[in-house]
Amino acid sequence: MKSRNEIWSFFTGAGGLDLGLGMAGLNATLAVEIDADCCDTLKRNRPKLDVWQTDISSLDADTIRERRQHDSEVLLTELARTRIEELERKGILPKSK
Repeated sequence: MKSRNEIWSFFTGAGGLDLGLGMAGLNATLAVEIDADCCDTLKRNRPKLDVWQTDISSLDADTIRERRQHDSEVLLTELARTRIEELERKGILPKSK
């Protein structure tokens, strides 16, 4: 079941930004990160977090929705504009104005 304060985190790293947002009342339920060491850290420190060790370019919106079984109100990411445009083309992020 979706929570109003749920976020999905992309390019998560070790989860520092997610931790700070958690202190502000937002709950990361999905983390997508390619780096194995970062994923190990996330799994060890946040065992309830759904951690995907994968390249974001291999995912599409339907794959994420199928695994999570719903959409998130907030998608969190730290990345360059070119990566945001790639996610918009794949339908993972809505097109920016």
